[in-house]
Amino acid sequence: MISKKLKIFRESVFKYTLKDVEQKTGIGQSSLSDFENDKREPSIHQLSVLAKLYNVPVSHFFQDTDELVCGLVLWREEPSDTTLKAELETKFKKLCKQYRNLEIWTKSPLEKGFVSFFLKSFPNDEENVRFQARDIRHKLGLGKYPGKSLFRILEEKYFVKIFNLDLRSSSAVCYHSNEVGSAIALNVTNSIYRRNFDLAHELFHLLTWSFVNKQQKDVMERCANVFASELLMPKDSIMESVDDFLRKDSKKLSFNDIVSISRRFVVSIEALMWRVRKVYNVDFEHTKEIIGKIKKYACEIKVKQNTEQNMGGLNKFPERYINLAFEALKIGEISTKQCANYLERNISDLLEMNLWSGGDSKTEISFV
Repeated sequence: MISKKLKIFRESVFKYTLKDVEQKTGIGQSSLSDFENDKREPSIHQLSVLAKLYNVPVSHFFQDTDELVCGLVLWREEPSDTTLKAELETKFKKLCKQYRNLEIWTKSPLEKGFVSFFLKSFPNDEENVRFQARDIRHKLGLGKYPGKSLFRILEEKYFVKIFNLDLRSSSAVCYHSNEVGSAIALNVTNSIYRRNFDLAHELFHLLTWSFVNKQQKDVMERCANVFASELLMPKDSIMESVDDFLRKDSKKLSFNDIVSISRRFVVSIEALMWRVRKVYNVDFEHTKEIIGKIKKYACEIKVKQNTEQNMGGLNKFPERYINLAFEALKIGEISTKQCANYLERNISDLLEMNLWSGGDSKTEISFV
């Protein structure tokens, strides 16, 4: 089992040569070859080094599951570098598995209700996609301005796992399995407005997860964009907002008006303008021209994106994930070292936080 998994990771997932692995781990090529051909087993130390390289726990090599290797990860823009793609995917899956572990160890609620929203059929036309967006907005209780609450509701009410990671050239990625539930990773280098749209975009992919291998990529992406636009920017709310800012004398919106409206919906100016075009039936070329002028003006005056409404912060880990890790540490389910590893911090950092002070961590409130 160990030999097979080592070979799969190196050849099929990461596309490494034996020389690549030797350079990254210091383990000789002949030894690596012996491990993969089941001529001898690696020591625990060697296996730990290889597990770190492949971003999996050592225990994975002793389990029957191939979830961390074979589970589908859906990219918004798939990295052209297959090795980079494998590194990012296994890292993402590892974080998802750790998140699940923390939920179990702390006896916290697991993902519930969310899978009931998964669509039974793929919406093949734009109007059906828009209908599904309006339906899910109602079911999630997102209100008039969904962008302000989408992240919070998905994470805190339905326990979807959402991370902010450096995804390099891609803006977002999502993943679903029976083992860990539903998860989304957003590119931490993007603005809050871009990440909010990407979150809604990836939500569509999760809702249609049963069809990801049955639909063409360009069709799924187009439908996801329509869904995100309809979900985040309800027609009535757009019309109300435009009316709030419309100059009564000229019947026009200034650049600052458009910026204010985009902040109200927590979307980019470009996303807002395409939605406005749909609602008011604005000419396509005219919309492109307006967007071009706005981008040029924004660049010239160096408009800074508002990051105060950050969706859970720029941290890689969701706030819930961090809280669960600290709780698991307090109740003795994990060691200080394991907690530090999960949070990618030094043990000394945790000790300085004095997490064990402040009373009995197991005190509970009774509702009986």
